[in-house]
Amino acid sequence: MAPRRRLPLLGPLAGPSPAWPGPLEAVAERWASLPPRARLLMVAVLVILVALGVHLRVQAAEHRWGGAPVTALVAVESAP
Repeated sequence: MAPRRRLPLLGPLAGPSPAWPGPLEAVAERWASLPPRARLLMVAVLVILVALGVHLRVQAAEHRWGGAPVTALVAVESAP
């Protein structure tokens, strides 16, 4: 079998990934050890929490600025 050729552009990216700092490495190892369904559930919960946070920020902005947007009619030409 012929040896695999490396792409010249991927030279610095080839090989093992760089080591992470200790706490991040521990989190990554823990994440990788979870079953796929647990990871999916955690991602789903995170997405729901982010969506809830955005919703609460929008409500706070509406409350601060007087509620939901209101349509206003503006005259662009005066009647003769």
